[in-house]
Parts: sequence; C-alpha cells; structure tokens
Amino acid sequence: MDYETIIYEKRENIAIIALNRPEVLNALNFKMIDEIVDAIKKVSKDDEVRVLVIKGVGRAFCVGDDLKGMQKPGESPPGSALEIEDYLRRGYVRVVKALRGLMKPTIACIHGYALGAGLDLALACDFRIASETARFGAPYVLRGLVGGTVLLPRIVGLAKATELLFLGDIIDAKKAEQIGLVNKVVPEEDLEKMTMELATKLTKISTIAIGLTKRAVEQGLGADLDRAVDYQISAALLSMQSEDFQEGVSAFIERREPRFKGRMAIKAPFY
Repeated sequence: MDYETIIYEKRENIAIIALNRPEVLNALNFKMIDEIVDAIKKVSKDDEVRVLVIKGVGRAFCVGDDLKGMQKPGESPPGSALEIEDYLRRGYVRVVKALRGLMKPTIACIHGYALGAGLDLALACDFRIASETARFGAPYVLRGLVGGTVLLPRIVGLAKATELLFLGDIIDAKKAEQIGLVNKVVPEEDLEKMTMELATKLTKISTIAIGLTKRAVEQGLGADLDRAVDYQISAALLSMQSEDFQEGVSAFIERREPRFKGRMAIKAPFY
C-alpha cells in the first residue's frame, strides 16, 4: 500500500509511523486509519523491526477523529443502529486493537494535542513520552458522545478516568505525568532524542519476552487469579522455547550482555 496520510520509515530495528495530516492537526479519517493498521501489520511481519514509534507531523500528535473528513462528499451520515455500529467499528478502535495486539513494544512520541481518539491512540501504545507542550483530553461528552472508556481507566485508575471522561477537561503534560497517563515528560527539543533512546534500549531486550509479557498482562487484567496465573505460565512456556531464552541463560552464565534476536527456537503459536 502506498501511504498518503502517514509516513512510514525504518531506522535499523525501529519502525516509525508519522501521522501526516498536519493541516488538520493529524485528525483521523478512515483512510488514515486504514493506513495505520496496514503499517502495523507490516511491523508485525517484519522480523527486523523490534520497536514501533508513533508520532505526529506538524503542531500536534493527533486531535482525534476528523468529524468532517469521516464523511465522503454527498454521503449521508449513518442513520440506523447497524449503520452507526459499522461506522464506529471502522473507526479508531481498529488502530487501538492493532496496537494492543502487536507482539512488539510501542512508543507514542507526543507533542501538542492528543485529544479524543488521538489520546486513545497514545494510550494504546506501551510507552508514552511527552513534550512539556503536550496537552491531553477526552472531550467526548462535550460532543454528546461516549468514548475513551476502555484504556483510560486501566492506565490512570477509575477516579481520574471518571474526572477526565465526565468533564472533558484538557490537562497539561505535568498533570498527565502526575496521574500516570504518560511515562515521562521532556523538553520539546529533546522529545525525539529521548524517544529514540528508549526505542534503542528496547531493541536490545528480548522482543519475544516483551511480546509474550504484553499478551499475558492484557489477558490477565480481566481474569481471576487462577486464570491470570495460567496466562503467565503459558507465556513463560512459550518464552522458554525461544532462541532468546537460550541466549539469555548463556549470557547470564558467561557473565556477558545477551544478544537477543527475537526468534523462537521452534515453531510455537502465540496463544
């Protein structure tokens, strides 16, 4: 697929998706959603890629859905319940699911605004590095909509999520860091440098172990203790059948830094 709304590039073992609709502050339309999902699939299939970074071109990370651009000229807005549901399922939730399902670590590099669906896109990443100028909000209710209910409570807790979702307030980067919405806030001029330093560090860790840990955490969040333990055991079993596990043990015994490749020693499906 040739991309028109994003820029996709690889820097050694790091893939970068840059949202590239700066004229609308990287608001999401269906074409951009299709292209992001396609690029994530490309990352998933590329064994050379160990980390994915998502950032925005221009003055913002992403201000959410392009409410005008989601509709083609002359097209009527969805009317029936089935049409509305189809419209919603074709939207940004596809990007959220693709990011959460990716068995590789992801980093959101955030400057300017991350609002609504743009905030959810950032929350779907495993790490969030923000510049001091970044601003965050989930103003769905201010448009008479429901959104942001899946990831925000998991990350910041019920009380803070309720506050952000019910009031629709926009918060600054310092507040976002205080409530755990972002991992780190840095000066704007250092944002890309600090993001790439974290990405480079992640490329040296076992991609297999990170991916399986990500899956076990995701499945364990909604499970009781016994099932959560079962998920962890299943993930551990698969990790112990990887070349990375063999290399990690050898490196520990030989007292050297491991050289992970992110490969399974045998064919084993992810559970």
